[in-house]
Amino acid sequence: MKLYVFQVNNGSTLTFDTELAVQTVLDLKHAIQAKYKIAVQHQVLVVNGGECMVAERRVCSYSAGTDTNPIFLFNKEMILSDRAPTIPKTTFSIENEMELKVEESLMMPAVFHTVASRTQLAVEMFEVAKKLCLFCERLVHDEHLQHQGWAAIMANLDDCTLSYQKLLMKFDTAYTKYQQDFEDIKLKLTKLGIAVSVMAKIPLLESLTRQSYRESLEKSSSPHPRTSDEDENEDEEVGETSTQSAISHKNRKSPSPVSGSGEASSQASFSPQHRLKSSCSLKAALEEEEESPEGGATPSFNVTLLDWINVQDRPNDVESVVRKCFDSINRVSNSRL
Repeated sequence: MKLYVFQVNNGSTLTFDTELAVQTVLDLKHAIQAKYKIAVQHQVLVVNGGECMVAERRVCSYSAGTDTNPIFLFNKEMILSDRAPTIPKTTFSIENEMELKVEESLMMPAVFHTVASRTQLAVEMFEVAKKLCLFCERLVHDEHLQHQGWAAIMANLDDCTLSYQKLLMKFDTAYTKYQQDFEDIKLKLTKLGIAVSVMAKIPLLESLTRQSYRESLEKSSSPHPRTSDEDENEDEEVGETSTQSAISHKNRKSPSPVSGSGEASSQASFSPQHRLKSSCSLKAALEEEEESPEGGATPSFNVTLLDWINVQDRPNDVESVVRKCFDSINRVSNSRL
């Protein structure tokens, strides 16, 4: 038993051992490269019906590989080449030999030995004719397989075209709906930007939020064990944020809304450093409360509704989401122009 692979480019049949049938398609491609010098990246293996063979699947999972239903191989390098594929020519030297024997037989005298010689010549001519007939049948079979191979490729192209048409219809429907809702989406995002600035002004009660803040911060930091370097870096960041707490408190009192173009004002920073420092300042406030004596002055707890929302879904804070939405809308609008 053999595994049959038909090279459609030049109409030749390649045979391999059946052990490759239980291996992957990638292994078959490497075997083709080793035996017939066709690079793996230039090979396209297709089965009857137009299905392209996947490199990770086993060869036996496809119903192909026999002499009547082989695996079709397309050499992309040969297709892209300017030169036509070389077709091997088959010549029968025995035809010339038979012609000479016939001429010699015609010159023989009419005796019994001549009859026996011509009878033997007729048998030889019959055997040669059988070989020629088998060769012609193989040529017709190869031509039929070439037709099947190109039909499989056309079926594959039809499937790809149909798939892309479906994707195009889905995209066209989604884009049409987006165009219809464009102004409404932009208005909602503008209102959301204004809502963000309002949430930055709304303070939360300390007794209601402090425990939840502590749990949120512990939950966000629990999956990653701390190291001594991280503790030192955090202490440095807390030290920096303590000096900036007064400035950030003033900025919270008068934040500017997000503009229609999706850009925030200088008072509301969307940078990752700002979000990190805000989280560190919250944690520093909690640590200060734990370290402060009961009879001492209570530390300030400046937590707004916006801080509360951001700490629940870090690092996807509301400001960055609004900014990303506006950036996406601006890119789509510019592409339409």
